[in-house]
Amino acid sequence: MLLKANVKIHPSEEQKEVLLSMSDQCRYFYNLALADRNESWKIQKSVNCIEQLSKILELIKNKPKLKRVEYSVLKSILKRVDNDYRSFLALRENGDKNVRSPRFRGREYFMTIPYNQSGFYTYENYICFSHKVNNTKLSFDIGNKYKNMKQVEIYNSEPFHAKGDFCVSIVYEITENG
Repeated sequence: MLLKANVKIHPSEEQKEVLLSMSDQCRYFYNLALADRNESWKIQKSVNCIEQLSKILELIKNKPKLKRVEYSVLKSILKRVDNDYRSFLALRENGDKNVRSPRFRGREYFMTIPYNQSGFYTYENYICFSHKVNNTKLSFDIGNKYKNMKQVEIYNSEPFHAKGDFCVSIVYEITENG
C-alpha cells in the first residue's frame, strides 16, 4: 500500500539559496515546455510527452543552467506539463469553451521540485538530494519511519515568494505487516 507524508524541513540560508535556484530552473523549464505546447496547439499540431522528452537533451545542451537540475527532475516537470495540458484539452473537448490553457509560472513562484525514484537517497534519519548548483549538501532530517520511498517532492507551503515553510512530500510503500 502506498502512503503519503509531508515533513517540514529546516534548510539553512545556503540550502535555501540552492532550493530557490533549483526551483527557478524547474519553473524556467516548465515555461519552455508549456510555450512549446501552446505553439503546437495554435497550429493544431499534437505534441505529446514522449516527443518533448526527446527535446530535453538538446535543451540541456543549449541551456547550460538547466544542467544544475537532475535529468529525472526535468522529466517529472515535463510530465506535469503533459498532465496540465491533457486536463485543459479534456475540459475543452467536454464543451467548456471558457477554459484557459495552463498558465506560465512567474519568477516569484516557488516551483515544486519532484524527485521520482532517483536523485535522492536516505542515510539513517536523513534524506539527501543531488543537484549541480554548487557544493552545498541538501540533507534534511526526516526521521526513520519512511522506508521504500517511491517519490519525493520539495515544496514550499506558500509558493508565492517562497514565504512559507519548506517541506518534503514523501510517497512510500508499506507492506501488509507494516
